[in-house]
Amino acid sequence: MECEFAEEPPLLEELGINPNRIFEKSLAVLNPFHSNGHFDINLLYETDLAGPAALCIILGTCLLLTGGKANFGYVYGLVIVSCIAMYILLTLMTAEGILPFGSVASVLGYCLLPVVLLSFLGVISSLYSSLGFMCAVLAVMWSSLSASKLFASMSGDAQQRLLIAYPCALLYGRLPPDVSQVHQPILVCTAHIHWDPEFCDVKLIQTMMLSNELRSILEEASHSFRPGHKPDTNNIQLLLCGDFNSLPDSGVIEFLTSGRVPADHKDFKSLAYKSCLQKISGCDKPNEFTHSFKLASAYSEDIMPFTNYTFDFKGIIDYIFYSKQSMTPLGLLGPLATEWLRENKVVGCPHPHVPSGK
Repeated sequence: MECEFAEEPPLLEELGINPNRIFEKSLAVLNPFHSNGHFDINLLYETDLAGPAALCIILGTCLLLTGGKANFGYVYGLVIVSCIAMYILLTLMTAEGILPFGSVASVLGYCLLPVVLLSFLGVISSLYSSLGFMCAVLAVMWSSLSASKLFASMSGDAQQRLLIAYPCALLYGRLPPDVSQVHQPILVCTAHIHWDPEFCDVKLIQTMMLSNELRSILEEASHSFRPGHKPDTNNIQLLLCGDFNSLPDSGVIEFLTSGRVPADHKDFKSLAYKSCLQKISGCDKPNEFTHSFKLASAYSEDIMPFTNYTFDFKGIIDYIFYSKQSMTPLGLLGPLATEWLRENKVVGCPHPHVPSGK
């Protein structure tokens, strides 16, 4: 029995996996400026997919740890489509005849190595910075140059290297996906602020309390997406809707749109709120209160002259705010036509044709 098993080949060899060849291919990828004589050209024609499969799994795992979402389907789907597209492109460009599809897929897969290293770096540290952007650009260029070098060696025409590098850059530029854009969470909030015009200080304080609570919710949600990491609320977009019972020139709207309001704002009515409000404000400056949301109103006064139309008041007191850094309104539902209001002699709502005042 022992002699029978002794004649069996090693498991990796039986599976067609050669660690030495995987290591040699990885070294060829790590140096995109090597000459053809520095590696075995036969490496490129081997249909070794063990290394690429492992890199895809590692990439998907890093994305899972980074963004808290499973992106394996995205990675596998994009890699398969890219392999087919690159195979067709190289077949049309090569002067050496048709290249094996497995070889094309193997080269593309091994050249994922710099992108996988970038994703691993993203697990350790956030890439949402200038340094992270530079690392991402470097990884994409590294992968693209390595792939174009190997494909140019296979096609036998080194002059096509830069031409091949362009579609490679398009591929590796989408790997890994921006975790803030894949299945991006959004927080939708509705609110109803105090109505009495005499209590503008109450309205402003309620709005500040609302922003503080929203910040807590976003930090808690961000922590659940990336356990063990510092909460990054920029990955969760905010859509804030509500009846704020405040005109566009009020302290409430100034606070929401500009992100700050001075401690001596007239809406505070010179009352001693400063010491209390500093506890819920995220600002270290003693003379102003701030929030971290970058908000913009979905419509302006020239588009929507009123959201409340009653007999004794007509104006904007209802709003829709969105995260202006990552969201753009594509369309708006406009107001009732003023001509229609005049023709039907509507001087205020509720009205038989318009049952609500808003």
